Amino acid sequence: MHSFNYMRRQPLRLLFYLIIVPIAALSEVGLSWVLQVITDVVTGKQHFDYAWLCAGILLYIIARALLSFAQSFQRSRLLANSSRMLRNDLYSATLARSLNQFSRHDHGFFLAKFNKEVEVIEDTYYGTALRGYYLIWQLVFALAGTILIKPLVTVAIILLCIPSMLVPMFSQKKTGPAQTAVVDASTGYNNRVEDFINGFGTVKFNAAGSRFGSLFTNATAWLAKKEIHNQFVIKVISELLNFFDNIQYIGTWLLGGYLVLRGSITLGELVAFSQLMVFISYPLFSAADMLSQFYGGRAVVKNVTQYLQDAAPETPKAHLPQQIQAIDYHEVGLTVDDQPLLQGVDLHLATDRKYLIVGQSGSGKSTLMRQLFGYYQGYTGTITIDGIDLRDVSFSDITSHLTYVDQSTYLFNATLADNVTVFHDIPADKIRQAVAQSGLQDLLANNPDALQRMLSDKSTAISGGERQRLALARNRLKGPIFTIYDELTSGLDPRIATQIEDDLFASEQGLVLITHRYNPTIFAKADDIIVVNQGRIVTVGQDDSVDVQHALQQLGFL
Repeated sequence: MHSFNYMRRQPLRLLFYLIIVPIAALSEVGLSWVLQVITDVVTGKQHFDYAWLCAGILLYIIARALLSFAQSFQRSRLLANSSRMLRNDLYSATLARSLNQFSRHDHGFFLAKFNKEVEVIEDTYYGTALRGYYLIWQLVFALAGTILIKPLVTVAIILLCIPSMLVPMFSQKKTGPAQTAVVDASTGYNNRVEDFINGFGTVKFNAAGSRFGSLFTNATAWLAKKEIHNQFVIKVISELLNFFDNIQYIGTWLLGGYLVLRGSITLGELVAFSQLMVFISYPLFSAADMLSQFYGGRAVVKNVTQYLQDAAPETPKAHLPQQIQAIDYHEVGLTVDDQPLLQGVDLHLATDRKYLIVGQSGSGKSTLMRQLFGYYQGYTGTITIDGIDLRDVSFSDITSHLTYVDQSTYLFNATLADNVTVFHDIPADKIRQAVAQSGLQDLLANNPDALQRMLSDKSTAISGGERQRLALARNRLKGPIFTIYDELTSGLDPRIATQIEDDLFASEQGLVLITHRYNPTIFAKADDIIVVNQGRIVTVGQDDSVDVQHALQQLGFL
């Protein structure tokens, strides 16, 4: 499977782990023989100088600690590096997706991929496999030790382990539904909490505190009921395991005591047997649970592997020239979920001109421009740049010439400089120039450290208008030939919106502005106004065109 590459990509670390684990397991099981020697010496069955015995045991303890540290730390390094490589691959696979592929899922889907699913793979898939490898060696050495002492006792110990092994297997029919019920109840409770927090104002203004409180109380009561039932099931199973563990442990001593009385084994061998029984029983008890975890992790691995494989690399057949002149739509049509979004679109855009696109909400304005970036697959007709079909051009090639700026300017958890440059290495003086030219002089405020100011998308120190101007600063630094602004000034104060729009149309760069606002200045300056309705181009012309004026009146702009 693809996921095993992450272990094979660490050959030296993996080899060291495979070698150190048997040695560490032997040292742990060796505790049984250490206890046997101590008992035999104390009871007079063996004769060692007690001082040398203590020194030897001290060396054993030190060696065991070092070996345990080595295997445990190496296991942690293997897991951490596997998760690091997997996260990097997830980033690359996500970045390779089209905008449409990305938009099919909410943010929670991707957060789960990068966090929870990676953690599950690390803990329950890789972690279980590495831990299982250790326990197998522990079981092998423990069984070998008991066979060397008394083979028949080995069989007895395994038989005593069987009840404890069966309890987890049969209890899954009870624990599974109980845990699922807790998850469902927790989901219902979290939904109520989310409603309370996000709808706090609505609850207060509508005096719904008492009624909503009843719903909240019911949710907490249901969650508590399911948690109590789940704990009851867990405690019953736990006590059953303790019961069979006691039978196994005491049974080992009773059987061993009988053999000591008969003279078949020494007391030291009995002590060793009791300790070896722990090293035998633990791997056997853990087997069912570990297999369950491993198969659960493998299901997540298959899911993540499919996600990684779905990201096919681009294979461009053509490249755009350094300077592009024209964008052309020819009989472009697009249907998504049986809903026509674009119908027979023919449109010519010169990259040195300025355009306005207007139309009712849902008329296809944004879809028309997003198709330049391959937002939807399977459209009919052709979209070309200087005669080159965009289907044959890579996304990175397109975005090196065109830029799409929408109304939601995201602020990264980074400095002002990184937010403006989007993490590109650009000299500070150029960043300051772009910020100032975009109308954000106040953010600099004669402060030499202003570019190192930390921002975040939750920051309230940056206003809506400043966010949009920051988007303009990003665009200035990138320097595209042609820019599409999608509702850039939507929701802003009319005065600030007018200032931003006037600044755009005062620049020399070619652009498209999708808008719901009527700003007489930019409508008069636009080289063409494109009116869209139900996925069709209704008319194209300048502001004083009769057809354009009629269309604007129908839209309520005039």
